[in-house]
Amino acid sequence: MPTNPFKSLNEPEDVSLPQRNVESINEPTPTPTPPDIRPELDFLEPGSCMIGDADFTLFVHGTNFFPGSIIHFAGHDEPSTFNVDGTLSTGVKPSLWASPVVVEVMVRNGSLVSAPLPFEFLAA
Repeated sequence: MPTNPFKSLNEPEDVSLPQRNVESINEPTPTPTPPDIRPELDFLEPGSCMIGDADFTLFVHGTNFFPGSIIHFAGHDEPSTFNVDGTLSTGVKPSLWASPVVVEVMVRNGSLVSAPLPFEFLAA
């Protein structure tokens, strides 16, 4: 087998280094898998907004939320944050809505989904 003519300036010659388990900084951190426990929603904060309002953070209050729990907002899984106080949160962009509507908000732990709560986009 031919030898590699290129040598690292940072390693001495003929030294065997232990194998390392290195994660790439370019790969996303894996999302933890929440336990198979059905989440329960208590209330949304806020529960409505005006169309055209500034972007804001929606907080979902309830039980059985974990890192890896997903907020399902208006038919779509949203990037969700598990907060220190046990709530979940995600960003909402009222500028994307054109007319008043009530959408459903649910939380999913794997295949188990909470009962929905309504979130209302009000006319400006």
